[in-house]
Amino acid sequence: MKIYIVIPHFIINEELVQLAKNAIKSFRDTSDCVIVSCDDCSPYDSGFLKEISDVYIRNEKNKGFAGNCNVGFNWILENEKDDCWIVCANNDIEVYSGWFEDFLKTDQMFKSDALGGYGYQNKIVEGRPIEEYKTNPGSLYNSNYVSEGGSSGDRLFPGGFYMIRKSLLEECGLYDENFVHGGYEDIDLFFRWKKAGKRLIMTPKVPYWHKEGATRFSEQERGIQNNVEPLNREYFKKKWGIDAHIGMQRDFKDNRINL
Repeated sequence: MKIYIVIPHFIINEELVQLAKNAIKSFRDTSDCVIVSCDDCSPYDSGFLKEISDVYIRNEKNKGFAGNCNVGFNWILENEKDDCWIVCANNDIEVYSGWFEDFLKTDQMFKSDALGGYGYQNKIVEGRPIEEYKTNPGSLYNSNYVSEGGSSGDRLFPGGFYMIRKSLLEECGLYDENFVHGGYEDIDLFFRWKKAGKRLIMTPKVPYWHKEGATRFSEQERGIQNNVEPLNREYFKKKWGIDAHIGMQRDFKDNRINL
């Protein structure tokens, strides 16, 4: 099956330009993929994205994280007739050789509906490059088991980098765009998958680097995020009848399965 990489972008400075270039290069170097870049009306020069992406879509106005990801998902749903793999990835991550093959192996072994790896904010952990953790167990995370249920230790299923089949989106729907700007839309999506009986598998065999919060460098962005977070949390509660954090603790279990 084809692999589509949906990457939402909101370019606000030169550092994010380089992060986005590095993210796309890491996918190019490690897989035969189609890069779908969704530019959420970036205020900084983002013309480079058109040059390094297979599909480039620029929104006329800012849609927020959920709406911007949905732009990429909808493009695939409209243009790809067959089932395919879809990766949703933030533009401040880097993946390593073998990530796709290890996701496939995990899928074949455990019949997953959604696959997530282990993100690290540092490229060197306990004196070792993080890509080594998929073959050599470390004291921080054990690579001898996968977790089914939506969490692994203190980690939740990663909204910044996961892989699914197109058919999952067709069955369960896209991100809920009532979550404004960014926040809780990924938890809501994964909640729906859980409610539909889908299997979320996290594997330490797919480590990746994630800077995290790269689009919130500016004071303006941080201010917007701080203002909308309680609104999104309240919307989640109204929708599901439960606080998002209580729901995660209750329903996102760390069910470990030995490899």
